[in-house]
Amino acid sequence: MRRKILAAASLAAAFASGGAFGHGGHLGAHPFGATGDPRAVSFGRPGDPAMVSRVIAVEMDDRECRLRKEIRIRQGDTLRFDVRNKGSRMHELVLGTSHELKAHADAAPESPEAEHEEPYILHVEPGRRQSLVWRFTRVDLLGYGCLIHGSGRTAMTGRILVGR
Repeated sequence: MRRKILAAASLAAAFASGGAFGHGGHLGAHPFGATGDPRAVSFGRPGDPAMVSRVIAVEMDDRECRLRKEIRIRQGDTLRFDVRNKGSRMHELVLGTSHELKAHADAAPESPEAEHEEPYILHVEPGRRQSLVWRFTRVDLLGYGCLIHGSGRTAMTGRILVGR
């Protein structure tokens, strides 16, 4: 009887911990976040376009990414990142903690064209424009930038300081 209880508890623990690996194994991804929104992660969630408080322009080509090196915002602010890819290759915009950005940058060279389900990653085809609207729900030091094609190790990232 005791073995059955231990086996059931172990199985339940294994299933319960599986949620920590949702969204491609990124550590900031939490199922249903604090808001019940399945797209929420530790540092925010997709924002309402009607609630945008600032627009951040990001321009990319195959040599560089022109973005603000530092953005200072308040907890609860909603930003729209307008991304323009002037290059001939796919580029992306990724939001996240330094740990998440490093993990993504390390994985990107292996599959730069990989599709992502994470709501904080935006892929932009060559010659196209796209926007990412994000609400920052936690005081934190975050990063953003393009991490594919080895660019995560160059000047293609910036910081987002989320304060009170």
